[in-house]
Amino acid sequence: MAKSKKPKVEREPVTHEQVRKALEFCDGHTIWEASAVQLKTGLPQWFIDSVSFVHESDYRDHKTTLTSSEGKTVDRLQGIYGKTLTEALCDHVGVSSSTGFGGRGTHARALIRRIAEALDNSN
Repeated sequence: MAKSKKPKVEREPVTHEQVRKALEFCDGHTIWEASAVQLKTGLPQWFIDSVSFVHESDYRDHKTTLTSSEGKTVDRLQGIYGKTLTEALCDHVGVSSSTGFGGRGTHARALIRRIAEALDNSN
């Protein structure tokens, strides 16, 4: 019996405009609600799924307590860590996500510049 091949699934492309909008969420610190990121950027669902995970609040510190996009404290949420998004966008546009900077914010700002330059040079 012949083996049937699985049909190739076409993915919706990620556009330069969507990448530029996503840079707003690339701070290196925040966990953003995945649905809010998708709504504001228009990134395709497959891309959102590749960078979103379930995150849980740690109520011992305000820095580790999660809030929804409506500002309500939540126990857990399907979220996108800004650092993960930044590195995924680097991979998407074909630039290195290595900077040599130790601080997450400094690292993120350097990558944002690198991504923006790559987009500017590809037009």
